[in-house]
Amino acid sequence: MKRLFAPLFSRLARALGITEIQERLTVVETSHSIAPDLYVRLEQAFRGDPILVATRQSQYLVHVRPSVTKQAPLLDLGCGRGEWLQVLADDGLEAWGVDENPEVITICRQRGLNVLQKSITSTLNSIPKGSLGAITLFQVLEHLQFAEVLDVLVKARQLLTPGGVLIAEVPNAETLRVGAGTFWIDPTHVRPLFPPVLRFLAEEAGFTQIQSVYSTPLQEAPNLENVDANISEILLQLHEQINGNGDFAIVARN
Repeated sequence: MKRLFAPLFSRLARALGITEIQERLTVVETSHSIAPDLYVRLEQAFRGDPILVATRQSQYLVHVRPSVTKQAPLLDLGCGRGEWLQVLADDGLEAWGVDENPEVITICRQRGLNVLQKSITSTLNSIPKGSLGAITLFQVLEHLQFAEVLDVLVKARQLLTPGGVLIAEVPNAETLRVGAGTFWIDPTHVRPLFPPVLRFLAEEAGFTQIQSVYSTPLQEAPNLENVDANISEILLQLHEQINGNGDFAIVARN
């Protein structure tokens, strides 16, 4: 709604010479910031229990184990509270993470995790090409502009060793409760990344071996064994559209 009427209000403000209104509109239109400590509390309220998050992320261990070594560690971009880094540490895998939020960096360091307070862009620009066994981004790409997503994927592929793996997980916008609902809880989200679009961008970045992984169903499918087959098929499709998988990831090899 703001985007629809902001240009009209801006023209009106200029016509009336009310530059203050125009400046305020610009601030409202472009600001997506949130205080670091408030963001942590928001995650605590809506992201879920760290143990539950770690359990879900453990499914990706099988994809990174073959590629990660001491010489070619894993880099977790946007590491947040460090659930994934803890999973990796418990599995004995060499890994480190970066995040711009100083609050989550403190949380990670208190847990003995290897992290740096740094932006994704500066991190990708400072690492030698072909030096990483894996790069992961959990619930990160939806915070970026479309062109930035492609740039991150291109740079990430360049930093991976031959056979190295990229894992990028986003909220599954194909599920209505996510795309039309819970996705918008986070005020720093830019736009949903539709799963086929994320695959397309990975291909544009040069990845050739790309696997799609759907996970975290929001609700178990109903028992329809006593319902007519034609009707049950329709009901199951409807259930999948509304209460299907909450997350989608690409697992792409270099």
